[in-house]
Amino acid sequence: MKINRSGFTLVELTIVISVITILAIITVTSYSGIQRRSRDTTRLADTNNIIKAIDVYEGETGTFPATSASPGANGCTGNGYSYSWATDGTWLNPLVTGNFINAAPKPPQNSCTVWYAYLKPAPTDYGCSSRTKPYYVLWIKTEGAVAAPSFSKTFTPCVGSSVTWTANSTNWIIASDNLPS
Repeated sequence: MKINRSGFTLVELTIVISVITILAIITVTSYSGIQRRSRDTTRLADTNNIIKAIDVYEGETGTFPATSASPGANGCTGNGYSYSWATDGTWLNPLVTGNFINAAPKPPQNSCTVWYAYLKPAPTDYGCSSRTKPYYVLWIKTEGAVAAPSFSKTFTPCVGSSVTWTANSTNWIIASDNLPS
């Protein structure tokens, strides 16, 4: 009498489940990377639009937009100060109300770990007693999925300053002094 066994052995099932698990992990990881790149690409486009709007604003008004009246509207703080962004983009209101930009770009993900910040200190702030040239700092905190713009550079407002904004793959520092002419 011949016994006909059909089906899979335990070893075969284990191998198939392992392969499916590995493929699922690869898919989820790739999808997550694609999402991060997409958000950082949006941040790069927003950065370029904000810089252009600030440049036009400065050309027409002779000054850079003021920092938001309510920095830290999101409740995030660090490095001794509140970040100047809100979930509704109010820190860009001077650019919007003056028609220098259609709408305030909002980060594709707004949290205490990724954000857009804008600061317009007085020229003599941060221990710069001899600085007379106004400046601004646009700080874009990213997920590091795309390359920073070439003009994102570490910025110290003057020799002997008590502050330095450090640029790297996740901190894009765009200061008016760093922009290409």
